[in-house]
Order: sequence, then C-alpha cells, then structure tokens
Amino acid sequence: MRESTKKHLSEKQKAYSKLAKIALIIIIVNFNSLFATGNIYEEVSKKHDISERIIYLIEKRESKHKKYAIGVGLKNINKRNKLISHLKYKNTNHETNPSHISIYPKNLKEALYTYKTLKYLNVKNFAVGSMQIHISNIERKNLDVKRLFDDKKYSLENAISVLNYCKKRFDGDIRFAIECYNKGGSRKKLFTLAKEGKMDYLESILKMYKKTYM
Repeated sequence: MRESTKKHLSEKQKAYSKLAKIALIIIIVNFNSLFATGNIYEEVSKKHDISERIIYLIEKRESKHKKYAIGVGLKNINKRNKLISHLKYKNTNHETNPSHISIYPKNLKEALYTYKTLKYLNVKNFAVGSMQIHISNIERKNLDVKRLFDDKKYSLENAISVLNYCKKRFDGDIRFAIECYNKGGSRKKLFTLAKEGKMDYLESILKMYKKTYM
C-alpha cells in the first residue's frame, strides 16, 4: 500500500467520531423496512440503492415533509428586509432568525412567486421543496422548479442524486454523505467537524431515527 494511501486512510479513520460510528450501526446495519410495500420512499430507495429510512428522515429534517417549503440563508440586511416585505405582502407564512428564513407557502402558486422573488433579489443561498434542493444544484442541472415543489418522486430522486454525489465524494461512507448533504462536499471541512465531534446534521438524523424507529 502506498504511503499516501496509508496517510489518507489514517486521516479518515481519525475523522470518525463516536457519534458517526453509532449512526452507521443503527441506520445501515440491521436495516428492516418499516414502510408499507409500494410507497414512494421504498420505490426510489430500491431504484437508487439508498435506504428509504435515510430518505424519509432527511426529508423530515429538511422540511417536515412540507413540499412547498423554502429555506433561505440570508444575512444581508437590505435583501432580508425586502424579502420579508414581500412575504408579509403576500401573507406567506415564515419564520426568521439572524441568518435563516424558513418560508412555508400555502400552495404552488405562492411557492413559485416566492422562488421568483428570491431570483429577482439575486439571493444565492436558498433551497426548495420537501428535500430542500439547493439553487446551485437546480441551476447546474437545469431542474424543473415546479416539479420540485409538486412532484414528490422528482424531488426525492434529485435529492438522492445529491446524496449519491456525496457518497462518491466520501468513498461510499454514508455518515459523511449525510453530513455532506447539508454542509457541502469539502472533505477537509467535514473531516475537521468529525474530529471535533460537530457533525450536528448527522446527529439530528440519528436523534430522529431513535425517536421514530426505536
């Protein structure tokens, strides 16, 4: 084995936190489907070889299964004020904190209006639909925004495409793939988070797993 390969493996092994190891055991090993045969999660999981529980829990974590949900990362005060003004004008449900706005349109028309407003304001950091597909992926893959909101299978399959990219990025390791889905694909960043025990997205998925299935 090459020295560089040994070094890479050593670095990766150090990055595995105790939490990540537990998550792997619970989510991947001894997996038994809880869903009824023929449901949409089972269908897409079999097609793409991704655990249906992982798909379900990521959707729950991202949007609470709300198909018109839009999440916006926005610190620019001017743009925040303009966006909130639009949301209030349309009476669109939303929640805010200093760095994030969670938007819950009531229907497809309202969701598309909000999407167009974000584009008009040149907001670069937002995600849409039940699986919260990021605008960068929407534009890169030329995805149909209307279908991301209104076609569950389409939304799930495009989310799985992102998750599969993350799996390849991290050599098939589902622990890092889950964290990558939320944090992006920087190996250095995620290995650092693992060493520091700060894989909070994976931890939240694990907590939901325990609450839902145990």
